[in-house]
Amino acid sequence: RHVRGMAAMLKRTTIISPKKKRKAIVEHSPVLSPEQVINKLESCKATNGDFLQVIDDIIQGNPVNKQQFYQTTKSLYTHCIELLNTATLSNQCLRDLTGKLCVELDNVPVELLVELVDVIIDCVKRGKASNGRSLEFLPKMLSLVSTAATVTVGGDNEMEGVECKSHLLDSLCSGRWPDDCVIHLASICREIILTDKELKFVIEKILRTFGSVEVSDVAPLVYQLLLLATKGHKVLVLTGVISFFNDRHHRQSLTMSQQEEVAPDLFPTEGTVLLHISQAIKQDQVML
Repeated sequence: RHVRGMAAMLKRTTIISPKKKRKAIVEHSPVLSPEQVINKLESCKATNGDFLQVIDDIIQGNPVNKQQFYQTTKSLYTHCIELLNTATLSNQCLRDLTGKLCVELDNVPVELLVELVDVIIDCVKRGKASNGRSLEFLPKMLSLVSTAATVTVGGDNEMEGVECKSHLLDSLCSGRWPDDCVIHLASICREIILTDKELKFVIEKILRTFGSVEVSDVAPLVYQLLLLATKGHKVLVLTGVISFFNDRHHRQSLTMSQQEEVAPDLFPTEGTVLLHISQAIKQDQVML
């Protein structure tokens, strides 16, 4: 009789719809203020706690009221972005945190997505995203923004989702990229769905960074550019890389002392770049 009773109880449990179950969880979970969200996250960091469980608790306790939901979710993401950029968390914890929050982006209002992209762009411009972790949100955030019919920006300014996404991308590329963030950004740009015009704009931005990065970073950056060029504008990438090395050789030839100082780093880098280009041509004959 006990077994039959347990089976009947399990059967009744399984017929509860996910929507009703979610509503029941929300109704019985404590509603957290933005300040309480930050306190829970900071406490978890201080005690090396389970971030995934804490985020689940915050999400399940998210208020039904739209304005409260907006503010609580904003607090969750903005503070997690800060943690990803600055906290000394394990690689596994960083991966789990990023993965969990990426999944939950589907439930974030599009206007908040725009705000969060602006938060990440501001981190880039202030040199606070050098480890590249928070940048991993950008591809999905921008994709979700672009699929929205309309987006309200600044309170009363409406624009199409595609236009808003282009505006955000322009904002990202208009500022100076810190040297230690360039390769991360180039890699992330490969995952962003770009129009032909946007792709050209991004490639030109990355090419302009060649003059400021360390010589040792040029080869990895060229590698990322070649991967990005599989989407288009291959000639632009190749001519840009050639132009960079021609300019460096010209400047080295001006004085013998400058040549002796820079050449030992430049020539091995140039050899690695030529190898990357050769491999790219073998894989994609259109680059010829």
